[in-house]
Amino acid sequence: MMSQPTPFSSDENAIVKPHETVDAILPTPAIAMPPQPEEDLFAPTRKWLLELVEEIERLDPDLPSDMAENHNYYAHGGPRRND
Repeated sequence: MMSQPTPFSSDENAIVKPHETVDAILPTPAIAMPPQPEEDLFAPTRKWLLELVEEIERLDPDLPSDMAENHNYYAHGGPRRND
C-alpha cells in the first residue's frame, strides 16, 4: 500500500504546492493603471458643454440672468426661488 505524500514527505515531485495550483487555475488579472494627475479626463466633456452653452446663448441671448437658480421655475413652472 502506497502512502499519500504529505507536506513533510521527502518526495518534492509528489507535492503540489498551493501557489502552483492557484496560478494554473486562475488567470492573472489585468492591472488597470489609475489616471495620471496631469491627465484631464473631463476635457472633452467640458469642451462640449461650453460649446453647447455658447450655442444656446447665440440662439437666445435674452435668457434670464437667474436661469440657473430658477431653472425649475422656467422649465417646469415650479415655485421661483427668491434667495
